[in-house]
Amino acid sequence: MDRRKFIGMAGVSIACGLCRPAFAGFAQSGAAGNWQVEIRLPKAERSRVKEIKVNGVAQAASGSGPMQFKGKSQPGKALRWEVFLA
Repeated sequence: MDRRKFIGMAGVSIACGLCRPAFAGFAQSGAAGNWQVEIRLPKAERSRVKEIKVNGVAQAASGSGPMQFKGKSQPGKALRWEVFLA
């Protein structure tokens, strides 16, 4: 796993999980790279996860532990992720 320091990372909680992501964030580096992200949510929210999108592409939201997903970033183009709740 690439351990370069992130230039920016943010998380946002939004009340409406049906129309917008409940959680979203980004990671941007000065160099292209493949990234693995892990998110730990409270059990009540984790059980409601219905979809994860990374760079606009849906990924499976299975399991009950920490969510892990992978994606790519490029210079000037951040890795972006969104978590949708049911």
